[in-house]
Amino acid sequence: MVDASHGQGIQAGDNNHQTNVFMQQAPIDLAALSSHGAADKVKGLSRDDAVVALARLPVDEALKILEVVLADDEGLAVSLLAHMNHRRAQELVAELKAVKPWLENLPAASAAIAACEQAARVELGERVGQIEHAGPSGLGTEGYRQRHRNGAILWSARGGATVVPPPAADVQGVLGFPLGVARRAQRSPSGTDGTFQRFEGPSGEGATLYCSERHGFAAIQKPFLTYHDRMGGTGGQLGFPTRPADSVSHTLTTVLHQPFEGGMVYAASLRSPGRLVAVGVFAEMLEYHEAHNRIMGPLGFPLDDAVDVVSPHGTSGRRQDFTGSGGEDSGPATIYTSTHGTFAVRSSIRARYEQLAGAVGSMGLPIAEEVDSRIYALGLRRGYQAFEGGAIYTTSGRRASFLAAAWQKRERTIEVRKAVIEMFASSPGLERTLGFPREVEKRLAESDDDAVQFFENGVVTIRGGRAQAWVRPGAGG
Repeated sequence: MVDASHGQGIQAGDNNHQTNVFMQQAPIDLAALSSHGAADKVKGLSRDDAVVALARLPVDEALKILEVVLADDEGLAVSLLAHMNHRRAQELVAELKAVKPWLENLPAASAAIAACEQAARVELGERVGQIEHAGPSGLGTEGYRQRHRNGAILWSARGGATVVPPPAADVQGVLGFPLGVARRAQRSPSGTDGTFQRFEGPSGEGATLYCSERHGFAAIQKPFLTYHDRMGGTGGQLGFPTRPADSVSHTLTTVLHQPFEGGMVYAASLRSPGRLVAVGVFAEMLEYHEAHNRIMGPLGFPLDDAVDVVSPHGTSGRRQDFTGSGGEDSGPATIYTSTHGTFAVRSSIRARYEQLAGAVGSMGLPIAEEVDSRIYALGLRRGYQAFEGGAIYTTSGRRASFLAAAWQKRERTIEVRKAVIEMFASSPGLERTLGFPREVEKRLAESDDDAVQFFENGVVTIRGGRAQAWVRPGAGG
């Protein structure tokens, strides 16, 4: 007798005549084994052979084996159930869902993923692995995933089977499960084309994944998503996101920020604890903010969107309020931009400027940066800033109070008219000689416009719109 079970044939007779005898392997009988023994046997078989072996068993016997497999190797159990006859799979998961509730939808998910794969085979490329359980997402959604070389198919009860790019395959990230297919986005003002795809997001408030050849993949979630949509999406001023959002610790709070083609968007909960509010910084204001160390600099982060202003001098511009650095000498700050340039108004000068109605008041828009004349030896901060309608001077520091036995902060901020600034411009050195103003101007009785103002080293009179200085003898010498 010749054993041909491991060959393709045997040679018989004297004439080298070969008779091919193909031996069919006996079917695997899992019923002869214990549940654990059968489970071990299943683990050693190919997926298709294991599915066939389980299909030959009564449902209750196959169920016992799958319970053991599920406990030991969840991925294998999912793969076997996903490739079974649909009716048999439904019968088994009807019992197994008591152990793993998310298994209830596996037969439907498997069929939907197969149909999606058939339609997107070229786009997805070859399979990588088998259908697997995916979840829970940040929102608690359970589903399934089939990975491919160029992406993945994700399935959830809410979104169905949907193709996603590789960065979106991990449902436990910021995106969660998809809510629809990728669609073409509006071309941005920068000329960028790309796509967007909506996702459930980590808290159910939604997230969107944008993709462009220029910037790659970048996700947006609330509050950036709401702000981006309100600004017109990719077709609006912001355009496409260029990087994901990031966080940075600030003196006042933790701030999130995300860069876009057209600007930077910040989100903080300073005004509404527990509620993040997004605010964008754009164009010249963005350049100025970045040049001054962004939110870690003296300006801090934005409080509101920029608004248009028109000064009494007929100049159009924009203003945007910021928190300031949060230091002792830094209150809120405001950036102004106009044909004069882009400048910040800060601290005590800003406080007085706002009392004078800001850009729409007599001072108008700023025309230069604050000039800091700090006197370190005396611990004083002296500075001034020029505006369309004049200038504001400030002196601040600490002095000893013997009555309070402590150092008290002393601050004096005073404005001067444009006529005084024009006088200084026409007389080099006069401003330094006169020093800073000591008090606000006093109107003369005979005219509403004529006034006198006292400085550290003299006095200035204003008559008929012209200023004249009277220097104290010996001053400046």
